[in-house]
Amino acid sequence: LAQFGRGGVVALAYLSEELVQGIVTLERRSSDGRVARVVDAVLLKVSRLNGDVLVEVEEGVANASDAPSLPRVYRRAHENLFAAARRGVTRILKVHENAIDIDGDNVQVVEEEMQLAAYGTLLTIHRRHIISAYVSEELEEI
Repeated sequence: LAQFGRGGVVALAYLSEELVQGIVTLERRSSDGRVARVVDAVLLKVSRLNGDVLVEVEEGVANASDAPSLPRVYRRAHENLFAAARRGVTRILKVHENAIDIDGDNVQVVEEEMQLAAYGTLLTIHRRHIISAYVSEELEEI
């Protein structure tokens, strides 16, 4: 705990705020018992019948990290994966939850472990759930 708030490592209050907001959780890894900071994101791969995929872009940004990306929402602790996806549909895409059909059988999980300098020796795990979804056929006809 002594590392937080020193030498470029975030303050413990910052980590606490991430936890309170539900942006991250802490998990004990079964492999070695280490505690890890987990960023659990749900990405929506929303397609139209013609194959077009919805992506988010920010105009006027030349930074490669701001390249087009799938709409995402951060899954809260103990939140159902598909409840988080529905929250993304209504809050990020700003459409009625029935406007998008979520394919519960087409989910990919990508997990990446990293040691971020901003979090000192606390391991960070980025877990991305990529859920395929489709624009409702009723909307396709409009």
